[in-house]
Amino acid sequence: MLNPHIENGLVLLRTRWPQTHAVPGEHGYFLIVVPGVILPRGYRETICTVLFVAPPGYPAACPDHFFTDNVSVNSILRFLTASLLWF
Repeated sequence: MLNPHIENGLVLLRTRWPQTHAVPGEHGYFLIVVPGVILPRGYRETICTVLFVAPPGYPAACPDHFFTDNVSVNSILRFLTASLLWF
C-alpha cells in the first residue's frame, strides 16, 4: 500500500507526466519514475526519464538525490538494497 503522501504526489506528477509510477522497494522506500521529462536547450538529450527515491517516512524524510537515463531501474534497486552507509 502506498503512503498517502506519495499517492498524492503521483497524482500531481501525472497531471504533467501521465506515465509517472512508483516501484516499491524492500525496505519501505519507493522509487518514483517520471518518464518523458523535456529538457531545456543546452543538454545533449531533449527528453529523459527522472527517477528518485521516496524514503521510508516520506514526507518527513525527504528525497536526497535523483537519477536520469543511462541507469536502469533494476540497478537502482540493487544499489538501494546494498549494505551502504549514507552520509
